[in-house]
Amino acid sequence: MADASLTTFDAVLKTCYGPDFIAEQLNNKNNILERFDKNAEDYEYDGKNFTFPAHHGRNEGIGSRASGGALPTASSQSYKEVVIPRKESFGVIKINRDVIKASNKNSGAFAKVLSTEMKGLVTDLKNDGNRRLFNDGLGTLATCSGAGTSSTAINVDSTRRLRVGQAIDICVASSGAESHGKLNTTVSSITSATRFVTADAVSAYASLDTTFAVYPYGGHAADNSLGYEPYGLDAIVATTDTITSGYGGLAVASYAWWISTLTNHNGALTTLAMQKIVDDTEAAGNGSPSCIVTTSGCLRAYMEYMEGSRLFTNSMTLDGGIKTSSFTANGKTLPIIADKYCWEGDMWFLDESEMVHLVLTDWEWVDDDGGIFKWVSGYDQITAYMAKYDNVACYARNAHGKLYNVTEA
Repeated sequence: MADASLTTFDAVLKTCYGPDFIAEQLNNKNNILERFDKNAEDYEYDGKNFTFPAHHGRNEGIGSRASGGALPTASSQSYKEVVIPRKESFGVIKINRDVIKASNKNSGAFAKVLSTEMKGLVTDLKNDGNRRLFNDGLGTLATCSGAGTSSTAINVDSTRRLRVGQAIDICVASSGAESHGKLNTTVSSITSATRFVTADAVSAYASLDTTFAVYPYGGHAADNSLGYEPYGLDAIVATTDTITSGYGGLAVASYAWWISTLTNHNGALTTLAMQKIVDDTEAAGNGSPSCIVTTSGCLRAYMEYMEGSRLFTNSMTLDGGIKTSSFTANGKTLPIIADKYCWEGDMWFLDESEMVHLVLTDWEWVDDDGGIFKWVSGYDQITAYMAKYDNVACYARNAHGKLYNVTEA
């Protein structure tokens, strides 16, 4: 056969592994993000930010008066502009030249390697997307909890979002600077729920207090994920600002209505506690939770409580045929969806109608210069990457609630 060229590989990538393939594979995984509305075209977009009005005040021109008395003072609904910035995410693959040479003699060689790379990329995009959904928009994987045990044994609040082989930066949480941390290292092992081991020594490990955190690898402060990731539930369903200017540009110190209902349960789960967080959330605004997102441990705790109380655990079927347990409150049946990236002891009570996944550009191969594959300068390799421009917006933060510090089963 004729020598394979990058043009040939581009065609294979576009035809077999284009945006439709990625979207279908991700959607079939029942990504929680897919449950949110995706009508980005309904919002004003200025090339950098999405904007929409948040309703926070009612018409106060209502009242009863004596016969012939003065009418109530005219009023109107109150709104405040919310600004949600566009976030840019990327997925990159790289293939060695020996694979390309092999494809000159065997047309299936390249397709096989490409299939492996694509399946791996899809899995990683799905996992990372779900991780981000529960995050604070800063990219935080873990927060250091005090001096390390040794130069490679790092103590953190939780290792739940870390994995062996993961490339990370340990740096100052407020700036991304290396300081006493370590940029471009790898998680070599996870020894407990609050400790992991790095592949490279952190010489100043005794100084790793809570002002340091772990982020996806970037190499230096300008390139790690600190502040560049789409907003997640930790940034949206909150009573404090994880984002410097406040979520949507509205700081809770100035806009007390721009908060969610959070309850520190600190104990064994009960249906009474679940009912109360639903009631409190509905009382705080016009929203009403439509689903519960939590950990497998909290889901087991719910099932254990129901079994101990000799009550029947209801179930329902989600899109894709996936069955899950459910909880009934105030005439509504809320599916309980477990996700491994949810923080331990957290139960999110979300009104999905108040959430929107703003997708400007879904996952697609970048071929602005006419080709998808490019030679890697200085290396015997080719590379290609996908890009997605999006973020997560919320119309009303007071439509959501969270029960936290629930004892897991």
